[in-house]
Amino acid sequence: MQGVQIYRPIIYGNSARMLTQEEKATMRCPADHTHQWTVALRSVASQPTNGEEPGAIVGGKDDLSHFIRRVTFKLHESFASPNRVIDRPPFEVTETGWGEFEIQIRVAFVTESGEKPISMTHMLKLHAWPIVKAIQDDSRLPLPPPVQFWQYDEIVFNDPHENFFNTLTNHPPTPLPPPHLGAGNARPIPWHPSWPKSVIGDGSNVAGEGVGTLRAVPGFHSQLSKMEGDTLKAAVTELKAMLDEARGTMDEKEKELAALKARQA
Repeated sequence: MQGVQIYRPIIYGNSARMLTQEEKATMRCPADHTHQWTVALRSVASQPTNGEEPGAIVGGKDDLSHFIRRVTFKLHESFASPNRVIDRPPFEVTETGWGEFEIQIRVAFVTESGEKPISMTHMLKLHAWPIVKAIQDDSRLPLPPPVQFWQYDEIVFNDPHENFFNTLTNHPPTPLPPPHLGAGNARPIPWHPSWPKSVIGDGSNVAGEGVGTLRAVPGFHSQLSKMEGDTLKAAVTELKAMLDEARGTMDEKEKELAALKARQA
């Protein structure tokens, strides 16, 4: 379909949680492994929580298999079979480990799309070592909340085949409603997948929303853009006033200096 462009939003990244000594024994993972982590490529919209802590699961509400055929995650070479090929949802890999490293993600599309595979890179994110060390040294300390480290992106299809275009339009992504703006001049919540509370509700009932309600949009929306623009305009105005004041002070000092030189002449 010449001249047609259609896109699908995705997130890719990882979640990670620290392991207890009991979990290490049960999972039979190496003694130096500190975390269990999951790297994934998912839809942007999140599932309503099913008893999990709000923000524990980010994205994944929509099935992407109507346009994604396979996702390959290339892990660090120290892992057994580092090339993990996932050919059905959920497109994710869960492992245990102790360090951060770069993961190559290769996305292959369904055959009818006629599209070439694309690749992206993600740096696995775990808790900072000082936090891990402190907990290892004192078992009485509580475990920190899980790490959520996600990147928003859009897969754009230019001039798609008609059948593939119809497939995409028959499976629209779940829309994300605007964030709750609150009373008065409360700022809207800028969406970011690494901040789970901007993707799913924070457990409160806001303006009639239910717990776990989707309440954010990717990128900037018009009201957020206007607020940011107004903030920049106010800053420019304040800066101009400061410059005018500085120029006035400089002029006065130059006059004083000229008068002093005239008296000394």
